[in-house]
Amino acid sequence: MKKMECVKNIFMLINSVIKFNDREGECGADDSTSILTYSLVQASPFFIYSDLKFLELFYENQMKGLEGNQLAQLLLACNLVTNIDANTFKMDENEFKQKCNEARNNEDNNANVNDE
Repeated sequence: MKKMECVKNIFMLINSVIKFNDREGECGADDSTSILTYSLVQASPFFIYSDLKFLELFYENQMKGLEGNQLAQLLLACNLVTNIDANTFKMDENEFKQKCNEARNNEDNNANVNDE
């Protein structure tokens, strides 16, 4: 169950970030999913899909309540990252590709600055 402990820890951190920044109590599940999706993109975990499949197959019947919700949110975030395209943003395909390239270039530039 160490994998599920990692999932719980991710959500504890996300909830801490939300509570710290949400002084008016307006944040909800959509906000945590957005933060989780961004975190997945930034972290680029190597074995996320096999780990999630493992959790789905072997612990599905045990995933009730909060744990089940957390796993579902993580699966949703992974699917969003995997299936994102121009239609997701109602954007022209060329504009989408341009924005993706700009983001990659910014990431490369930030990585180069951090390496120095």
